[in-house]
Amino acid sequence: MDVDRIVAESRRKRLLSVDCKNFEIVAKVSSDKYSDEYKKIPNKVEAVSSMTSPDVYFAVFENGGKRTILYFEPDEKMVEAMWKYIPRKFFK
Repeated sequence: MDVDRIVAESRRKRLLSVDCKNFEIVAKVSSDKYSDEYKKIPNKVEAVSSMTSPDVYFAVFENGGKRTILYFEPDEKMVEAMWKYIPRKFFK
């Protein structure tokens, strides 16, 4: 999964690139899986339009030896693909 920031509607800057198999867990922020353990992770990447959106997911993984949490808003196609790819780590 590649996470890019769009600058001035014309350029992209790569923020993060990670293999989904390296995810510890992926779930909705609104689910019961989003516990205090994950809320306290200091390294955060917020790739969302708004943290209050109902479709925000989180993923936890190692990045440069540090535990990192990624917040993102996948579309339905991406949700289905990730669920098929990592079913034991993905919670809808």
